[in-house]
Amino acid sequence: MCLKLNKDEAIILLDWLGRFNECSHSEFFQDQAEERVHFDMEAVLEKSMNVIFDSDYENKLLKAREQIRDKMY
Repeated sequence: MCLKLNKDEAIILLDWLGRFNECSHSEFFQDQAEERVHFDMEAVLEKSMNVIFDSDYENKLLKAREQIRDKMY
């Protein structure tokens, strides 16, 4: 199986996964395997996207959110 994301989607997902993983959310997982997949997804995105290390990362994240967000928001 292959999940395809465009660059904006990947930046947003990586940011969310990182923030989620920084906190304890054990109540959201029914099994440790779910948590493992969550951590693994973040690791895969980090390896494929060097954007998180860019000095203008926050600006790129904001632009990605603007592109993806439903227009009514």
